[in-house]
Amino acid sequence: MPRFRAFRKFNDVAPPAVLASPSTLNRYIADKHFAGDTLHSLIVRAPCCYANGICQASLVLRRELGLKAAIDTHRTYRLNEHGYHVKWMHIPEHVTPMNRVIIATR
Repeated sequence: MPRFRAFRKFNDVAPPAVLASPSTLNRYIADKHFAGDTLHSLIVRAPCCYANGICQASLVLRRELGLKAAIDTHRTYRLNEHGYHVKWMHIPEHVTPMNRVIIATR
């Protein structure tokens, strides 16, 4: 099992106890290990940011990249237009298959 640098509390939780389904984190585990208002805790406790398929990205992006990558690409362009430096990071897939994280800084 890989070691986590940003989400170190995952290093102490066995993968079967962490995941409730292929795409969501078990709410009990999230609340127990990531209570509070730190950025890491808020990110871990969030279900999904793809808004039930609502996408402002162009049809060609949705068709060619798929819905999730199109949404993230559109978000990246919007953040960049507003002066943010954007990079994509990934959470290991055994935590969640929805593992892309967009990091935006000024």
